[in-house]
Amino acid sequence: MWEEKEKVSKISPEAVAELKYDWQRAQPVTTWDWSGRLAICIDFEVRWRIKPLWADRKRWTLESRLPRIIREVEDLAAQWKADRERAEREKSERRKLWEESVPKARQEYIDDQNRAQLEKQIGAHLRALQLRSYAAAVEIGTRTMDPGSEQEAALEWIRWIRAEADRIDPTLHPGALRYVTPDRISYWELNKYMPEGLTALHPPE
Repeated sequence: MWEEKEKVSKISPEAVAELKYDWQRAQPVTTWDWSGRLAICIDFEVRWRIKPLWADRKRWTLESRLPRIIREVEDLAAQWKADRERAEREKSERRKLWEESVPKARQEYIDDQNRAQLEKQIGAHLRALQLRSYAAAVEIGTRTMDPGSEQEAALEWIRWIRAEADRIDPTLHPGALRYVTPDRISYWELNKYMPEGLTALHPPE
């Protein structure tokens, strides 16, 4: 609540004192002065609403507007309470979504890692089959070779190819044939699996 000001034109006592002759006139000065009218504004934080203003006017007084002001305050209070409850409800729902999303994101990340491992193993196994097939074809070819250094070199090549096939074939390495669950996963690796606007690092505020 405050007292409004208004523009007024008046002659200051100082200007009058400076006059020396009766025929001289002092120039009025326009300034802002207190009007004697009271005004009140309700300060609030409700979306899509303009702060109401009431004041003494020619057709009414601020006092006559008090019932309307009280109703407005009550309406604003109800709206503020509803907004606060809605904000708290949305916050609670978002927290629940975060709590449900973190373990889901972790599982999706782990599954993706195992899918990548599976694709890599399948590729390595198929490559090993190709190497063994090629080694078998080379072996057939050595049967037509004359015994000697050329045949020995080919047989040595076959042995290396088959060793390489065994080296890369995951089916011959039981330690790699398992579903892997990492002990630690960084939050930034999980973020790509989180709902938009949420991070696995901490719950929403």
